[in-house]
Amino acid sequence: VMEISVNHTVSRFRQSLETHFHRYHQVAEYAALLSVTPGHLNVLCKQHLGRVASRIIMDRVISEACRLLTHTTTDIASLAESLGFANASYFSRAFKRDKGQSPLHYRQCRNIS
Repeated sequence: VMEISVNHTVSRFRQSLETHFHRYHQVAEYAALLSVTPGHLNVLCKQHLGRVASRIIMDRVISEACRLLTHTTTDIASLAESLGFANASYFSRAFKRDKGQSPLHYRQCRNIS
């Protein structure tokens, strides 16, 4: 019986992430939406998805950033703002930490055609 509610919570987390990833980046924000503790949400994500919630959140945000960098000409500052980052430099640092290159370099490498 517990397994059903656990999967339900993880499913609701993933739905919430799709709706709010451009606004919420913290595990605590999603935990509050789901009425669970951040620790519990992390345990559930690790059990059922193999990654902690913060990694799942950042993967989704960076995935969208990559899509936007590849398929739009939106400037980095506007892109960062649309993804919920406080400023372009914070976005650039998070992107570089994840992808190993700056957002601008990533875009240039994708648009060489």
